[in-house]
Amino acid sequence: MSLIVLGEGAAQLSDELKAKSPAVPWRAMIGLRNRLAHAYFRADRDVVWEAASDQVPMIRGELARLLSTLGDN
Repeated sequence: MSLIVLGEGAAQLSDELKAKSPAVPWRAMIGLRNRLAHAYFRADRDVVWEAASDQVPMIRGELARLLSTLGDN
């Protein structure tokens, strides 16, 4: 569910904001969300595991940095 939430959040961000963090795989996050939300039983477990265990920790710092640039708005 956390991967679905991340992908849904990524889909709601403006292109301008996403452009500030080009290292984040925005399209892949959104695509994984779509696959999990709409075809859960056909999702590749290895892909889900890699995203959760390898990809999320790698982009966590970048997302925190992006969040810190937003201020209180």
